[in-house]
Amino acid sequence: ADASWIAGDWRLVASYALTDASVRGRDASAVLDGLTPAQTPRHQASATLGWRELAVTARYIGSQFEDDANSRRLAAAFTLDAVARVPLTGVIDLFARAENIADARVETAIGGPGVIERASPRTLWIGLAYRPSRSNSAR
Repeated sequence: ADASWIAGDWRLVASYALTDASVRGRDASAVLDGLTPAQTPRHQASATLGWRELAVTARYIGSQFEDDANSRRLAAAFTLDAVARVPLTGVIDLFARAENIADARVETAIGGPGVIERASPRTLWIGLAYRPSRSNSAR
């Protein structure tokens, strides 16, 4: 399900996915029959609230099995991201972006005994962006 709302400079976009998947195993894969496919979370959701050139996004991904046999479970995760863009001149913008602001633990795989691989930790970017003026782009 997706929904969006816009009022003037404000916008809200939200989505939710419910996945009820199971393997139909036969012959050599009969042991997997009825199990959940690997890395398929039952619940996923996101919401973005924006105002002009500022936005904050919240994401949730439910727990999921890391393997086909459903013996290793990855924990659910909740992350927050943000982005801002501020015009400095007529053609130069300052932008800043932050992912996983709270430095949440996002599990992506289980490698060996007790070895849990993780997604990127808190990541911050800042930079300048060139935005050609409308009069220049028409030439």
